[in-house]
Amino acid sequence: MTEFSSFQKKLETQTQIRLGLTEDLILSDLPLLLRNFRKQNNKTQVSLITGLSHQLRDRLATGDIDLMFGMQAPHETHGTLLWQESLRWYMHPEEILNKEKSIPLVVFPEGSVTRRIALETLNRHKIRWHIAFCSDSLSALLGAVKAGYGCTLQPGFLQRSALASPIVMPDLPESLPVGFVALNNKQEFSSLENMLIQATKDAFPR
Repeated sequence: MTEFSSFQKKLETQTQIRLGLTEDLILSDLPLLLRNFRKQNNKTQVSLITGLSHQLRDRLATGDIDLMFGMQAPHETHGTLLWQESLRWYMHPEEILNKEKSIPLVVFPEGSVTRRIALETLNRHKIRWHIAFCSDSLSALLGAVKAGYGCTLQPGFLQRSALASPIVMPDLPESLPVGFVALNNKQEFSSLENMLIQATKDAFPR
């Protein structure tokens, strides 16, 4: 059997990828990439599950998903890096923040990477804060920001999403960037998983 035939056989033996994505990635360019990947590999079923990064890691550990793309905090080393992303503060344009008072925050529950970085960033600059709204749904967080509950720290690519309009970026301290990484529960990625990972690396500048 030639090397190419062996590679083709490996591709044909995997008929399903159960992919876990963080919800913010659904609002990036990744869905278009997934569409092209599914068209090119139409014999493979790609099922999709969303969740927070730590929730997806738990689902990997229990075998509920095969592969996940999620967020990696600064100084963490797990996973294969896909790209690095800056974080931005978002708030409604009619709201006014007074850094002399407590900053109202719209955040994910504990365990969230962006929540931890937001609190660490404000604490480092000695800016007071309080949790004004908390949800494990990004759509709910953006809705709360539009409703004037406060500001949220999220990936910079959300600026291009219609769901983030008319949210603007307030004058708050800049945070460290995060990495988006690929993880599975095996020692190595399958051929199809590697194809998807490489396509993602090519589509998102590092």
